[in-house]
Amino acid sequence: MNSEFRQDISTNDWVLISPKRAGKPNDFRHEPATPDNLPELSDECPFCEGRANDTPSIIASYPAPSKKDKAWQVRVVPNKFNVLEHSSGEMPHEVCDFYCSLPASGDHEVIITRPHNKPIALLDIETVEMVIQAYIDRMAELAQHGDVRYLHIIQNHGAPAGASLVHPHSQIFTAPFVPERIQEELNGTRRYYEDHGNCLYCDIVAYELKQKIRVVFEDSDFLVIVPYASKTPYQMRILPKNHEAEFDKMTVSEKASLAKVLKEALARLYVRLNNPSYNYYIHTLPFFSDKQKNSLNYKQFYHWHLVIVPRLTKFAGFELGTEVYVNTVAPEQAAAELK
Repeated sequence: MNSEFRQDISTNDWVLISPKRAGKPNDFRHEPATPDNLPELSDECPFCEGRANDTPSIIASYPAPSKKDKAWQVRVVPNKFNVLEHSSGEMPHEVCDFYCSLPASGDHEVIITRPHNKPIALLDIETVEMVIQAYIDRMAELAQHGDVRYLHIIQNHGAPAGASLVHPHSQIFTAPFVPERIQEELNGTRRYYEDHGNCLYCDIVAYELKQKIRVVFEDSDFLVIVPYASKTPYQMRILPKNHEAEFDKMTVSEKASLAKVLKEALARLYVRLNNPSYNYYIHTLPFFSDKQKNSLNYKQFYHWHLVIVPRLTKFAGFELGTEVYVNTVAPEQAAAELK
């Protein structure tokens, strides 16, 4: 296909889809994000069993119901090298003269899975479900902190994606404001709702199921697509088929489905792209009051989703200077390869 600019319908961001540049030397050549010969337990890893003294006190622990030894399979600890100061419970005061500043009040936690050598792509479904449950439990707890307005869940896999340790783990951050990227999505989905009377992401689900050319796979609860205006090659988005603004409001069956879908999506990257580095993150409704949610229709027009971004290319001056990202693999081609 010829190169073309595509616009993200939720944020109005532009992306340049340029398949002709895919022939550049060294494109997509990478070492696997983790070595193949990693042990299940490492004496040198602070996240492994038996090294509890190397991390702050455990916040939560999840043993596997099916295992007799009841040892933890997932645990949550504060990040020892946190980028945020622990929440005080009071809204931090913004200071503005010429510039504005705000104390870095918030929470920074780590969700650790037990095997040292198994990313989510290789984990058993039961453990992936426990990871999702840990996300939900921490959302419920951290939402009670009076200074929290947004909670961001991520996983970095591989050094190019920012992972400082090989041992698989996720991170949770809270912020005393709604980040600009989330606000852009809120604004875009609100505009769409006011113009069309429907949730944008619900309409994306319906449109992509009809088109089929960017669908990677689906189950009864979730659709996995390569977005129309993907910023990077092989980016995927996991969308709930049922409308829901808040990640933590999933049903029991939806949590089980998401565990299978997330593992499957990451397994396809692991096998077909040679275990690439990636980031994934969850976009969910900020912590507005019930009054705000109801009066401003947030629950009607927003729709949570999970984004997976393989780190196969580097951003250069064009992307950094214009914030127009160049994607050298057409989303339709990426979806066909990942099916």
